[in-house]
Amino acid sequence: MPLCAVRWNPGNQDEIVCSSSQTDKVLLFDIGYVSSAPTEVLQKGKTKFHGLCSESRKGLTDLAFTPDDKSRLFASGLDGAVYMWDRRLSKTHCVELTALPESQFTSVKLNMDNRTVFGATRNGTIHVWDTRGGRASAAFQSHNEVQPLSSVKISTLLGKIASLKVFER
Repeated sequence: MPLCAVRWNPGNQDEIVCSSSQTDKVLLFDIGYVSSAPTEVLQKGKTKFHGLCSESRKGLTDLAFTPDDKSRLFASGLDGAVYMWDRRLSKTHCVELTALPESQFTSVKLNMDNRTVFGATRNGTIHVWDTRGGRASAAFQSHNEVQPLSSVKISTLLGKIASLKVFER
């Protein structure tokens, strides 16, 4: 299984998490133990777009931990959603932040306040959600260049980019 993302858990230095575009599972490993088996497996539960997307679009492409809470984890999906798990509650996702079902997310990042989630899609759109409300608050796309986005880095300089166009949702 080819991996799309491997991330350290900032709340637990012995834990790493992996995702693949070929599966809807998130694998967690404790690197303190010598084992090829994951210590925990998280999975997408039933989704809003269940049945609308093909089997090839069930995968997860990127991962992000909340730095101040080792139990919450986000993953970007090829099926048009970003998922959140709270490992204290369940092994299936508890929050689903959606865009259009044809959106294929390639990257997910959290703002420093852990209240804002950014997801980048293959068509060059960046979606922004306020997790206090759970809905997309904005989507950005450059008019000049629409290339597949493979990662997103959030900066305070984002507002200074003249070629960005803001779409209110």
